[in-house]
Amino acid sequence: MSFVFPRLRPYRISGAAGTLPPRAGVVRADGHVLVDDAGPFNAIGTTLFPLPYLFKFERDRLRQNLEFLQGRVHYVRALSVVGGTGWEDRAADPRWPDWDEVIAGATDLCWDAFRIRVEWCVFGNDAFTRDDASMENVVRRIGAVVAQRPEKVIAFEIMNEAWQNGLGSKRELAKHLCRVLRGLVPNLVAVTNPQEQVDDNDGRKLAAEIRSWYDGANATMITHHPSRDQRGSGGLWRPVRQPWEMQFWAASIPSVWNIDEPIGPRSSDGMDDDPERLAMTAATAPVCGCGLYTLHTGAGVRMGGAADQGGGKPYLPREKNLFEVPTMDATLNAIVTLEQLLPPTIANGSRQNSNANYPNHPFDTKELDESKVLRAYASIRGSEFVCVCIQTLQDITLRAMRAMHVRIFDAAGALLQEQDLDSGGATSVTGAPGGKGYVIVGTFR
Repeated sequence: MSFVFPRLRPYRISGAAGTLPPRAGVVRADGHVLVDDAGPFNAIGTTLFPLPYLFKFERDRLRQNLEFLQGRVHYVRALSVVGGTGWEDRAADPRWPDWDEVIAGATDLCWDAFRIRVEWCVFGNDAFTRDDASMENVVRRIGAVVAQRPEKVIAFEIMNEAWQNGLGSKRELAKHLCRVLRGLVPNLVAVTNPQEQVDDNDGRKLAAEIRSWYDGANATMITHHPSRDQRGSGGLWRPVRQPWEMQFWAASIPSVWNIDEPIGPRSSDGMDDDPERLAMTAATAPVCGCGLYTLHTGAGVRMGGAADQGGGKPYLPREKNLFEVPTMDATLNAIVTLEQLLPPTIANGSRQNSNANYPNHPFDTKELDESKVLRAYASIRGSEFVCVCIQTLQDITLRAMRAMHVRIFDAAGALLQEQDLDSGGATSVTGAPGGKGYVIVGTFR
């Protein structure tokens, strides 16, 4: 069954009209890159966890938020089942007589009226599904719903932070549920994000954690909730560089990597609402091989639920609507502008860090000392490359290692320079106290 929705009055609160080109067809993988019938793309999404609740009980407000996002995200990340403490007034209960119709209707509304796909996280927790059979029943039900409309879903995740939300002791069940869903839908499917408490600096521990969730799961995507720690080297810019770490995990992880819950406005355990840093994180993701980036906001967690309206924590109270997040408009505009500048297959490129261990970096890494620029990651694919300069504190020289044509953009996507460089030729970007972000898009000549 496909729902038909009337044409809506405009709800855009502010900002320019969306510029993302229209998509079509079922999303699939080409290496690290997402592809649909419109071609490859760097996927941009945002958190909208209570999508089923809003569709069932507050549909007009849901439409307002989707109108605000229209043309500026490819997908929203939503929980199809969630309940229990803190979710009493935002529950999505598979025992609802119309739960299947709600999931279908919410998916249809997002796509048919706004051309926004859904990333369905099947379980937000196990509040309503404490036994194996009930969990598999839910997976089969949502699989049957989406099998009738697969082009409207960008991907699935079995459970959000499964290690703490109900499947921590049932990893084989989690992998089984992933295999079941893979047999029902053509969409990309992840199990869960690996446990954040595992030390990112201990590759062996982290690799073992990933294998415990993914080996034998037949998953086609892995989700990651990167560290939001703003202490130490980089300070506020430290989370921007986190997508780089995914490539060092385990050889057996799926090829599609999803930065699913990074730092954002009023996010817990560290928050940041700066459009420059958030846009740079979104641009850094594909340069580091990640095909999806989800702009995570506190507002998107419960969308006005009572648990987010109190105090006692730095990130509370949270806004009730995405368009009420003070910097959301500027952040989305910057992210979309940068997304249009990046080659759509750059996630499949050869990844380069800004040190002597990466001699194929487009620029002389001796000029890119960490005291001047925190990181200058690059990705090279054929004759194209992208370099992201993260937290530029001092003026840096970009000395070409090969003849090239470069365009240098700031973090809002404004073109600052465009020029041809011979091998050994140089240009520069300026630093600033606290740091600045730049995106360099180039072609070797």
